[in-house]
Amino acid sequence: MRHLILTVTVLCLLACSKSNEGEIAFLDCDQLAGDYKVYNGENIDCRFHYVLTEYKNQQFIELVAHCADLARPFVINELCVDICETSPYSANSECGKYLKDREVIEIRFIEK
Repeated sequence: MRHLILTVTVLCLLACSKSNEGEIAFLDCDQLAGDYKVYNGENIDCRFHYVLTEYKNQQFIELVAHCADLARPFVINELCVDICETSPYSANSECGKYLKDREVIEIRFIEK
């Protein structure tokens, strides 16, 4: 019984720490370099911001601009790679498939 309680406690700690690691990893991406901070309920207005999304059990951040038209989508994976840098409008590209089936989770970062 003691081992079961210890195992459950360790698993809970690991599960809770995953989202924080993802947030820190995205903050290390060059695309965010000093221009963005963790979103904490601020008023967005026309500020650029990144939303956390999920696609095929992987997390991404996607740039959103309510007051500006972006030339193309900007979608960063957990390795800090923009998956929409090439062929952003091809339905068969990784970006095209992502844009079709992604699930938006929450606002994660906002422009300083």
